[in-house]
Amino acid sequence: RLISNRLASTSFFLKLHKERLFDALQDTPPAREVRQLVEQLEAQLADAEEQQRRRQLRDATRDAAVVAAVRRSQLPIAGGLGGMLGGPVPGGGAFAPLPPRPPPLSEEEEAQVGALVAMGFERPRAVQAFVECGRNQEHAANYLLSGAI
Repeated sequence: RLISNRLASTSFFLKLHKERLFDALQDTPPAREVRQLVEQLEAQLADAEEQQRRRQLRDATRDAAVVAAVRRSQLPIAGGLGGMLGGPVPGGGAFAPLPPRPPPLSEEEEAQVGALVAMGFERPRAVQAFVECGRNQEHAANYLLSGAI
C-alpha cells in the first residue's frame, strides 16, 4: 500500500509539473534529454502502477478463495471464524459451542472461592480448581499452588 501511494504521488507530481519544467528549459539539448528521461520515468511508473493493481487484484482473489475454502471446510477456525464467515461449524449453529458455564455456588462455597481469590488467584481459575477438587477449598488451594491449573 505504501508503494502504491508513493507511485501515485510521484505520478501526480510529474503530471502536474512536467509542462512547467519543459517550458523553463525550452528546446535545448539538455531539455530534450530531460524530456526523454521524464517520459521514460512516466512509462516506468505506469508499468509499476499496473503491476501494483495486478498484485492487489491477485491478493483480493486469493483472499476470496481462502474465505470460500474456509466456508466449505466446515472447520471451527480461530474460535469459530468459519461460522462467522457463514460456514457451518460442527457442534451446531453458526458458531463454535461456548465453553460450559461454571456450576452455581452456594453462599458458603462463594466464600470459599473468595478466600482463594484473596490468595491472589484469578476468580475463573479459583472456581475451576474448587469444582475440580470436589468443592474442597484446601484441595483447591493446593491444586492452584501446584501450578497444575
